Amino acid sequence: MLYNIAIYFFISRLLIRFVRGDNCISEELMGVEGMEIEVKVITEASCDELIALYRGAGWWNEKTDDISWLPLLIRGSICFVGAFCEGRLIGMGRGIGDGISDAYIQDVTVLPEYRNKGIGGLIINKLVNALQDIGLKWIGLIGEPGTQTFYERLGFRVMKDYIPMMKKGEDQR
Repeated sequence: MLYNIAIYFFISRLLIRFVRGDNCISEELMGVEGMEIEVKVITEASCDELIALYRGAGWWNEKTDDISWLPLLIRGSICFVGAFCEGRLIGMGRGIGDGISDAYIQDVTVLPEYRNKGIGGLIINKLVNALQDIGLKWIGLIGEPGTQTFYERLGFRVMKDYIPMMKKGEDQR
């Protein structure tokens, strides 16, 4: 029994590495309003580009946030997706979880000047497909206020009678 669990864990980790892009994974090129947008699983990005995305979303605090954790953000995700226009990172999203049973989509954002062009939907679809490719069936997220219709169009639904919660802390925004 223990042997079977070890084999299952090993295979799961290999699949996660594949989805994260440690090996070759298909890339998507999409034309969006005259722009060529490339959406793909990535394993690294420049700190400056990530900070620009977090600033654009209002998630970066210049006084307290430290760039040292940004590379770990990508490596620690089951899957990290970037959207690129002419080689520039303009959008991102990540899947987090245990890689075996559940995944949560988090940190989906697109630079303000590229919003409302369908890029966020491409990111979500790429994340969902990558997570499902490694066998994850339960994929959830917590959307920001005003995003319910966006996520419903992409196949998500409100979890009736469930309450998203967060541990309070001094550094929570």
